[in-house]
Amino acid sequence: MRNSGDVVSLWLHWWNTGDTAIADRIYAPDYRRNATDMSESGPGPVKRLVAMYRAAFPDLHFEVEGMVSEGDTAAVRRVAAGTHQAPLLGLPATNRHVSLIGCDVLRLRGDLIAESWSYYDRLALMEQLQATR
Repeated sequence: MRNSGDVVSLWLHWWNTGDTAIADRIYAPDYRRNATDMSESGPGPVKRLVAMYRAAFPDLHFEVEGMVSEGDTAAVRRVAAGTHQAPLLGLPATNRHVSLIGCDVLRLRGDLIAESWSYYDRLALMEQLQATR
């Protein structure tokens, strides 16, 4: 059985590489993401979400700034950075580099992520891409 730090390391590696084989190892079949960017359950929708962001930001990189875990829950404060090189949410590539602070709370069931809550400032992302002007 992995501890929460191991699961978070795999989760981080998956976001940084887009390797869906990692997603298959870390998400419960009934995984639920509580965030404004996804309403479906299961690993499939979150794989598509990560693929969408990695396509738009091929150099996307997450860096953990802090983590707290207790019981079956881990809270991860992170910075995501990358260069917008392909369309995202209807916005054509801008070639602008962006950096966003966010927080993800992961609820584990054994070795798997059963549920998560993701918080990031989508308006800050759009402002950095100058999509709000």
